[in-house]
Amino acid sequence: MPNHPNHLENLMDLIQSSVGLDCNQAMLIVSYAICTYGMTELEKFPILAFYGPAGTGKTTLLQILLELAYRPTWIDGKVTKAVLRDRLTLDTTALIDEADGIDEGWLVNRYSRQSSSTDVNRQLTSTSTYKAKEQNLFGATALHRREPFKDSATLSRSISVNTRLRAGGVEPFRKDTFSPYAAYLEELARAVHWDQVIEKGGDRISDTWAPLLQVDELLGGAFEPYARQQMERASTSLRIGHQEEPSQAVFQALLAESLLDELLEPEYRVLIADISKRVPLNSWQVGQLLRGIGFKTKTVGGQQWIYTGSTEHVVEIGNLLGLEDEWLKRHDLNPIPPEDET
Repeated sequence: MPNHPNHLENLMDLIQSSVGLDCNQAMLIVSYAICTYGMTELEKFPILAFYGPAGTGKTTLLQILLELAYRPTWIDGKVTKAVLRDRLTLDTTALIDEADGIDEGWLVNRYSRQSSSTDVNRQLTSTSTYKAKEQNLFGATALHRREPFKDSATLSRSISVNTRLRAGGVEPFRKDTFSPYAAYLEELARAVHWDQVIEKGGDRISDTWAPLLQVDELLGGAFEPYARQQMERASTSLRIGHQEEPSQAVFQALLAESLLDELLEPEYRVLIADISKRVPLNSWQVGQLLRGIGFKTKTVGGQQWIYTGSTEHVVEIGNLLGLEDEWLKRHDLNPIPPEDET
């Protein structure tokens, strides 16, 4: 390993002072940047997705990677689909700002070198005729979105970083403070045994995290416990996606957290952060899902709260979700009578 013991710590401090990330998340960003320098040696490359409220540094993180990563290319997610697709070039690091409208199928293609080719219609020179031409999409992709990916195929190939406001504010982003570290990260990448990445995979989520774990092996292993925790969270979240609707899961977590033994007043509220502890979803995702099924949220004192509304409101939503729950049955003022079997 290159002998520059303070470089990693200094870079992580810079990242944390520029955006609202903790130490493990900052290490994730550094590890991902190192992985981009091993891109040409890899068969699969994880998608890195930034989520969080406005003003929490999502675009800044893309700007940081623009200075640190291998062959970076900045893409405005608001351009036409054809232009965006054409910018997803082979063995580059695509940094997509405002990526909510991106075709998730392209991201799945970009994840795996084996399935990275797609046909694109190109106009032949000086004619109106079009001909299919193969485009290889494989490469690294970091982006920020407002909503989680809809397709489980994309979710299982991505790593999420949730940004938040940093107490005391952040330092203004200056690219010249980050760009000198790129050469150091490239030097580290040359010492990584990329040929051993395949041994750390096995299933979709393990394959996704394997390059970062290989980097961590070089750096001493301090990042692995956090990575394993996130992998388990992702696996559980994926299982919920297949076995139970996420909206049902967060509704039941809301019921459990509210300790619903009495009738509810319209202004009864619960911390979203407490609800998210009961499901393998982050606070932002929980808030999105609960708003989507009819609850109101509000920020009070720097914290996000969910307002249950009245008992009737909660029962109505539970019934619409098709849930079987004893509390809902006890408080349902208009139960559906059982069918007459005679």
